[in-house]
Amino acid sequence: GASPRHGVNASVEAAPPPPPEPEHVPPVYFALPGDATKRVLRMIPTRDALFIFKEDGVWRLSGATPDDFRIDQFDPDLRLLIPETACALRDRIYAWTQRGVVAIADAGVVDLSPPIAALIDQITQRFASYPSAAKGAFAVALPTSDEYVLFLPDSVTSSASV
Repeated sequence: GASPRHGVNASVEAAPPPPPEPEHVPPVYFALPGDATKRVLRMIPTRDALFIFKEDGVWRLSGATPDDFRIDQFDPDLRLLIPETACALRDRIYAWTQRGVVAIADAGVVDLSPPIAALIDQITQRFASYPSAAKGAFAVALPTSDEYVLFLPDSVTSSASV
């Protein structure tokens, strides 16, 4: 999947070659979900869709071929706090959002923060007060142990597994 640099305006483009002629690429299919003035923060594929995280919410691109691609608004209110904290694991996307740490799947969004809510709230408030403190935060998915690991700068706290 693609993940444009944070803050870059981007569009969703698909240009698969026709099956019998892999060296030929058709004209690019172009679609821009949501408000054209809002930035794409991250795009993450799952088995059946491409989730597009923008400043104006989350969008879901689905379809088997460009002719039947469809982009639906998935959650207009969900916002990534730090785009680098979103990653896929076992056909779900885990991310740090304004709602806390969440799991995103075709069925919807599930809040995973309650066990560490106080810590997440404290760190979120710190980042709101000192945005530069968030620089360097990221997450990784560990499929062998089925874990999403959120890494935060030392000046805020140690990393925490959810």
